[in-house]
Amino acid sequence: MSMLGEAQTTLLYGTVYGLIPLIGAGFLVLVSTVVQDEVGDGYLRGDDESGAEVSSGEMFDLGLVEGYAGSWNVFDRIKSREGTYETIRLLKQPHHFFRDNPLTILAVTLLPTAVILFFLVQAGVAPTSIDGLKNSPVRGTFIWFYLPLYLNGLPLTVFYEWNVRSRGGITNDLSDILRKLSSANDTGMTLLESLRVVADTSSGKLAEEFDEMHAKVNYGTSLKTALREFNNKYHIPRVARTVKLISKAQEASSEITQVLSTAAQASENQDDIERDRKSRTRMQVVIIIMTYITLLGVMAILKVKFLDVMAGLSQQASGGGGGGGAFGGSVDIDLLTMLFFHAVTLQALISGFIAGYMRDVSLLAGMKFAVILPTIALVVFSFI
Repeated sequence: MSMLGEAQTTLLYGTVYGLIPLIGAGFLVLVSTVVQDEVGDGYLRGDDESGAEVSSGEMFDLGLVEGYAGSWNVFDRIKSREGTYETIRLLKQPHHFFRDNPLTILAVTLLPTAVILFFLVQAGVAPTSIDGLKNSPVRGTFIWFYLPLYLNGLPLTVFYEWNVRSRGGITNDLSDILRKLSSANDTGMTLLESLRVVADTSSGKLAEEFDEMHAKVNYGTSLKTALREFNNKYHIPRVARTVKLISKAQEASSEITQVLSTAAQASENQDDIERDRKSRTRMQVVIIIMTYITLLGVMAILKVKFLDVMAGLSQQASGGGGGGGAFGGSVDIDLLTMLFFHAVTLQALISGFIAGYMRDVSLLAGMKFAVILPTIALVVFSFI
């Protein structure tokens, strides 16, 4: 009888841990067949007026000096000092670096997480066996899953969402700003003069960037280079297409009213597509979250109304002995409690990433859901 019970428990264990990832993988395959990412990485590369290669502005890129270093000693010294300057700026404002490169925060958080887990194991706080995890499923799962999730997922979520909001400050006003540029250029102003007028009469991040571009050109930078540097600072594919169009057009003529109008219309169409996509996926995200909440409710009810009751009956039948270890002499209640908790935790993690991917076509966008949804399961099972 005990061997039969162990076989049933093993089968249940495998079903719980195996079925949920398969369902999640099926959802991801389904979503990936109907959603397409934006083409391109958002960076613009090219040559300046002298023919030297212009860098893209990617992470750890030192700029124009990269193209000359190695040929003259003076450029090697400039590169060294530029690297020192960038390092000092990073140390003074590390939050800006992590905002622009959210995934790099993991290089800072992973090692402390491993050290904390090591000390918890050495102190005997973290369970290191299945029996230890069964005896305290909430505490053990919190240490091995939730603690690393919070230490790594929370900073990544904060900097990723900050990055999205920072880039959104550019795309949210892009259509209106392009319309203003077109109107200013239509009055006979050059593109540079139009940039100054729009920067003076508008507010927001994009207006500030236009003012910075105008200042760069006044100090000797070409408008083409200033536009490319602005684009590579945010590296948004739809902005890159617009900047490249304007940059090519202004090389031929300063009268580019029609080009600016076309770019504004294309940007407005892109805004409409984004709003329509988010509107269509909002209900799907709600369904995914409600499905998880339903599963969590079912697991909680089974734990309270079934497992706990059967454990009490088993104790009464055995004269009050035992610790709720089994009912019917075959199924381990502590193991089932752990399985229920792990099932809703895995479901929360998978549902979170799927919801984020469906909403914003990015797995990182699901980090906020992947942190919040498991927390709900943690709170529920902590109380029951």
